[in-house]
Amino acid sequence: MNNRGSSVFEIIGSIIGAVLVLFLIAIFINNAEEKEEESTLEERFQAANEAYYASQNENSSNQMYASQSLEDDTNNTDNLYTIASDTANMSKRQICKDSNFYVALLDVRSLGYVQSALDYYTEEIESDEEVLYAIYEIYNYDDEVHSFDDYYSFSAYVDSVLAGDEGSNFLVGIDGYCQYQKYELDPGKTSIVIEAYKVNKGWDEIKLFFRDNAWVLHSEDVNKDSFIYDSVFSVPLSSETSSQGEIISSGSCEVIFDDFEIVNPENTYYNENDYAVFKFTVTNNDSESIDYSLIGYNMRGYANQRLLDGADYIFDDNLNGYINIFNVDEIKPGMTVKLYVAYELTGNKANQYECVYDTGYIYNDVLGNVVVNIE
Repeated sequence: MNNRGSSVFEIIGSIIGAVLVLFLIAIFINNAEEKEEESTLEERFQAANEAYYASQNENSSNQMYASQSLEDDTNNTDNLYTIASDTANMSKRQICKDSNFYVALLDVRSLGYVQSALDYYTEEIESDEEVLYAIYEIYNYDDEVHSFDDYYSFSAYVDSVLAGDEGSNFLVGIDGYCQYQKYELDPGKTSIVIEAYKVNKGWDEIKLFFRDNAWVLHSEDVNKDSFIYDSVFSVPLSSETSSQGEIISSGSCEVIFDDFEIVNPENTYYNENDYAVFKFTVTNNDSESIDYSLIGYNMRGYANQRLLDGADYIFDDNLNGYINIFNVDEIKPGMTVKLYVAYELTGNKANQYECVYDTGYIYNDVLGNVVVNIE
């Protein structure tokens, strides 16, 4: 009986041993598969990573060649305007050139206070200080819309010391012209850039930088009188003329130009300037609502090819049956809205006004434009 018991135990032991061996073999195989899978995943990741960087390098190379090609092309535009021979030591009204823009310093004016873009607010300064307003003109000579960011493009050094930019606190303005900071500029259009610097009186030299280009002025070069806009760039007016009832966009969103007028509304809170008003009829032919809550911010207006301040929402809500674009949140499917876009007019009177109907916000989506000539 003991022998049979021993045999049974031996058989059971053998079975358990075999099971343990199989279990260990299974674990080994599983670990090997996991390692192989991890290795495969790592190899895949490495391959994808290499492919990504290869594509980035290729794109960078393409961009480099594209930039070089663009620069080569833009060199041919030098005959449009005379570029300063020494762009590190320019005088007022001399021109330098960027990849898409010509830039000129029109004037520098001195004031005894900081003037905000909204005329109702000023900031007093100390008696031994003055505020220098640098006034530039920008011209987009390319054939595409380009974004211009003046906040990071300009700086000033007074007697070789960096001057603080007052525009970093709030938007500044002078003589009806406002600081924009960042905006879109259409082909063949100009804009005015305002930069303000608070300095101590008695300074000698100011060096105004646009990136690596610089204008050098001395205290006697600064203007004490009101700024009068006199363009450096003789930009031709558009040969187009829009007519009432003209369809500027069809399809899912139909936009019809109805009318244009210059008005002086009663309830503008901060000024008494005239406004250029473009009226449109917009119909949503799509099956879904169109979001119009942000459209007004990208609608661009021009007077004699110069960019106007952004479309204005401090204006009559209802103008002869037309609603301010900023008061249109959405347009329901199959519904129609009569809206208007208003731009405050400053500076010289113009004989041509233009509205670029851009429904984009982050990206441009120009549906069309309207050009009106005033006799």
